[in-house]
Amino acid sequence: METIGLDFNDMVVLQASAIGEARNSIEQEPELSFAQYINKGYSEDEAKFRSEIAAQVASFTSAILTVIDANNKRILSDLKQSGLLNR
Repeated sequence: METIGLDFNDMVVLQASAIGEARNSIEQEPELSFAQYINKGYSEDEAKFRSEIAAQVASFTSAILTVIDANNKRILSDLKQSGLLNR
């Protein structure tokens, strides 16, 4: 075993996939967020901009956390497989 955990390319592929999944799962969030910004008194343009940014941030954050979780699981698996972790 040369490395422990996911290699960089695996992380990039996983992150790209996770971003797509996150965007699909939060499709309705911009509309809900848009309504909230309108209710707070923002103009329609500002509310649209803010809601789209919030959706992008949510999808990127979800993707990053997905990669971290997968890498942590892989590290634990690799450590167990190498005998360095006996649990």
